Amino acid sequence: MLQSNSRGPQLYYACMCLAVLDSRQDVSLLESKFSSTTLIWPIRGIAAGAAGERPSGFQVQLQDAALAAAVVLRGGRPMDVGIPAEESAVMLFRMDSLGSTSAEDRAQRLQRYRVAYPEQP
Repeated sequence: MLQSNSRGPQLYYACMCLAVLDSRQDVSLLESKFSSTTLIWPIRGIAAGAAGERPSGFQVQLQDAALAAAVVLRGGRPMDVGIPAEESAVMLFRMDSLGSTSAEDRAQRLQRYRVAYPEQP
């Protein structure tokens, strides 16, 4: 799914499924998506207000969902790297809580991840 031309929510669910299934062999696949700006949320046609108030310009990109899932697979929590993930009874974290308003914020999260989980030899 992550290697196909899937879009939006499908990509989010693929990332979360890897985390839920504790698919640690797929950490490198998730890490390969850390630069993907593919839009996951907001979903066209769904009012943003339905998911609660989010700042102007707030988006969830594939890199956000992949980073959150990779953190979980490495034994952490998204908040450990600065992702304000809200838990979900349906799928680990609410889709609309994993994003950001800026590339700088995403870069800081990735840097925290790299420090917390250095590459294995």
